[in-house]
Amino acid sequence: VDTLNKVNTVITTYDPLNWRLGVFTGLNVTQAVNIDNLNVGLQIDRRIVGPVWLGIYGDRQKNFGLQVSITF
Repeated sequence: VDTLNKVNTVITTYDPLNWRLGVFTGLNVTQAVNIDNLNVGLQIDRRIVGPVWLGIYGDRQKNFGLQVSITF
């Protein structure tokens, strides 16, 4: 008796995410280590084209900037 086995494959794809939100922290090691030297910040990135991202960041010590990154 011949038996035919059928295999079904389901492929699920997702659109790439276009926004990223991050939190970062740092410590000034040139001064005494305490909670006042702890720096905390936020960053937000937006996918521009393909793997290229453009973002901004800011932190508690009033540092702000622009960043460009690539995903690979």
